Amino acid sequence: MFILLFIITLIARFFTLFPLVIDHDESTYLVIANEWLKGFIPFKDYIDIKPIGIYGIYALATGVFGQSIIAIRLLTIAAISTSAFFLFKAGRAAGKSNFTSLSSGLLYISLISVDQWGWSGNTEIFFNLFTAAALFFLVKQKKSTAHYVVIGFLMGIGFIIKYHVAFDFLAFLLFIGWVNKSSFKNLISRISITGVSFLIPFALVNLYYYFSGNYTEFIDVSFIIPSRYSSSVNVLDSGLFVVQFYVFFLPLSIFYFMGVYKRLRLGEDKTKEAILSILWPALVWIAVLFTGKLFPHYYAQALIPFSFFALDHLENLNIKKRSYSQFRKGALSILGILFLVGIMSQFFSLIMKPDNEKAVLEYLTEHIKPEDKFHSQKMVLHYMLDKSPQTKYIHPTIFSNKEHIAAFRINLEDEYDSIRESNSKYIYCYTNGGSMLRKMIQEEYELVLTSPDKYALWQKKEE
Repeated sequence: MFILLFIITLIARFFTLFPLVIDHDESTYLVIANEWLKGFIPFKDYIDIKPIGIYGIYALATGVFGQSIIAIRLLTIAAISTSAFFLFKAGRAAGKSNFTSLSSGLLYISLISVDQWGWSGNTEIFFNLFTAAALFFLVKQKKSTAHYVVIGFLMGIGFIIKYHVAFDFLAFLLFIGWVNKSSFKNLISRISITGVSFLIPFALVNLYYYFSGNYTEFIDVSFIIPSRYSSSVNVLDSGLFVVQFYVFFLPLSIFYFMGVYKRLRLGEDKTKEAILSILWPALVWIAVLFTGKLFPHYYAQALIPFSFFALDHLENLNIKKRSYSQFRKGALSILGILFLVGIMSQFFSLIMKPDNEKAVLEYLTEHIKPEDKFHSQKMVLHYMLDKSPQTKYIHPTIFSNKEHIAAFRINLEDEYDSIRESNSKYIYCYTNGGSMLRKMIQEEYELVLTSPDKYALWQKKEE
């Protein structure tokens, strides 16, 4: 079954394999991971505010496969197909039919691939894998201690990829408490075991930074800077953000809410499923909204519970076999349409548009020397050329977004001046009139290449 799901995911995301850049987040992870392999430490030498787990995943992939964009995109495909596999296994463990369980996995593949916010290897795709795996063990609810250790540890790994996973974990912890409410001893024991196991990966990260002498930097980048970056929550905007998700995925959203409604009306033997189907999505939406940042890729966190419960209404339909067969064909048709929409969207957005950085990469590969320093505002070029950036601030919006500048407390003029003084042989930067870096370097550098997206490659003039 996993091989089938992997092949389907590969087809659904085939056109994501080739572009150098899908978004800046992925490029940031690539660069910090690559520099980590050289001995530079995330949060000290190179900075972004995502937890260290995502850099660990990318560093592992880079260490095994080298500087390969296709390898990273295949890793993303493997994470999605594995998540789909665990959704299938969780459905079967919960007593759902093969069709509904498999449809949950296929639904996740199609939904995460249908729009641009799901195309790159962002944090959500990787922590969703650990959430889906933990869900499989959660619905089985065995009595052994090891079972709860696994649930907690899997969610703990997801937590060090992105801290929002704490809300998924809280939902799972409350569910464990609900299932074990008849025995106070079991309730306390199993919640405690799961909670302690959850903390193990985060504790190991703390120990790594403490014993490496970089604990202050870890605390600063992990908690203090993000606390300055969060925005106040606008209730209206947040509500519209949630509504937009369910409207975008009509008519599947109708099935989802009908399933929740029907489940709530069933007898005591279905109460725990009803509790999970309401509690978990509610806490996920709190996780998505509480920072006040309504980025579309945050939707990905809501896709695991949505995919798991969306087609449960099929399980509760009391219709004739022939009608049920037609209904299943209708569900498969919806999935097929989603797959086609995603594939066509990727083709026109990623393949038909020029890949501007590829021309720059080809030029630099031919001309740059091993001893030459290099700086690019499109960070993926650092990764592909295996050249270290000339600033520790990796995500480009840290230099352009006023909230980021304030949160990181950057003096832009000093930082750009430091880049200029790095004596880089080549600089690839934004060429628009407001580019401070371009203004600083134009007397010492000459223009080599321009690209349609208002970026240009500059080469230091011969003295």
